[in-house]
Amino acid sequence: AEPLGLALALERLQQAFYSQAVAGGALTGELLDFATTAADHETEHAALLAPLVPDPPEEPAYDFGDDTRDPAAFAAAAASLEDLAVAAYNGIIPGLSDRGLAAAGGIVSVDARHAAWIRAINGDDPAAEATDAGLDARAVVARLEATGYLVEPTP
Repeated sequence: AEPLGLALALERLQQAFYSQAVAGGALTGELLDFATTAADHETEHAALLAPLVPDPPEEPAYDFGDDTRDPAAFAAAAASLEDLAVAAYNGIIPGLSDRGLAAAGGIVSVDARHAAWIRAINGDDPAAEATDAGLDARAVVARLEATGYLVEPTP
């Protein structure tokens, strides 16, 4: 996959995840604040990336199961998704053009703040490591597929 195409797919998934969680009504308090803010940010991230991807991937259907309906499941899944987003960006950044690098750099810093915020909500260390490793595209796709969130649309 084209590096920014993969980033766009990840941003779209996150936007759908957070939007569905907010719309579902199960989240309250700081979790709802986090999900609402993250949904807005992910929408902006996808809009920023879309013009930079000449052949954007088709958006799949999603099935988030209980991860958008149960607050504890949501919090764990959100932390995992944000960590994956940071690792994905860190993996693609070395191969990007200046224009792509500027967009990715602006987004990864916000996704890292999302990761810290949801970790703090979960009672985990918001910044456990001094640096974040990158993942290659194959590893990112494998982790996305392992979530079970991507489903084939019915014809």
